[in-house]
Amino acid sequence: MAHANQYTFATVEARFWSKVDRRGPDECWPFLAHIRRVNGYGLFDLNGVTRTAHSVAWELTNGPLPDHAPIACHSCDVRYPLGSVEYRKCCNPAHVFPGTDATNIADRDAKGRTASGDRHGTRTRPESVARGDRNGSRTRPESRPRGERVAGSKLTVAGVLVIRRRLSLGERPCRIAADMGVGSWVVRAIQHGDAWAWVEGRQ
Repeated sequence: MAHANQYTFATVEARFWSKVDRRGPDECWPFLAHIRRVNGYGLFDLNGVTRTAHSVAWELTNGPLPDHAPIACHSCDVRYPLGSVEYRKCCNPAHVFPGTDATNIADRDAKGRTASGDRHGTRTRPESVARGDRNGSRTRPESRPRGERVAGSKLTVAGVLVIRRRLSLGERPCRIAADMGVGSWVVRAIQHGDAWAWVEGRQ
C-alpha cells in the first residue's frame, strides 16, 4: 500500500509540474494549463476535486495546508501593476503562504490592492454582475425569504391586509402601528408600497 501511495503521489506531482513553467527560484512560475476566466487562478484536478493550482503547488512541496490556515495566499502580487491578476497564475511555492480569508484580505488591503473605482469588478467585468432579469431575486424568487419567512418579522400576510384595510378607512399610521406592535415607519412603508408590495392587491 505504501508503494501505491508513493506511486500515486509521484504521478500527481509529475502531472502537475508538467503544467508549470518553472523558472528561476525567485521568479514567478506561471501555470500553463486551465486558468479560470472569472478570477485568473490556475485550476488543477486533484483526485476528482478541482483545486487552485498555487495551493496544489504549496501542498506538493510542504504537505497539506494547516487547519488553522487553510487558504493559499500569494506574496508575489506586489511585483505586478495594480489591477493585474497575473500573479494568480504563479505556482512557485516560495511565493505562496498559508493563511485564512481574513489574513488574505488584510494582506491585500495592507498592500493597497483592493479593487475599487474603475478597477472594481463591476466596472472591469460588468457582464459578470447579475442585474435586472438575471438577478437571483428574479430567476429564483423562491430562494429569497421575504415577508413572514424573514427571521424576526413581526408581520404576516394577514396582518398586512389588516393594516391596508385600516389605512383605507383613514386610520392614522401611528395608531395602527401601536395596535400591531410595529414601528409607524413600517405602516407607512406598506401604505406607500415600499414594503410587502408583493402581497396580492399591491402588485
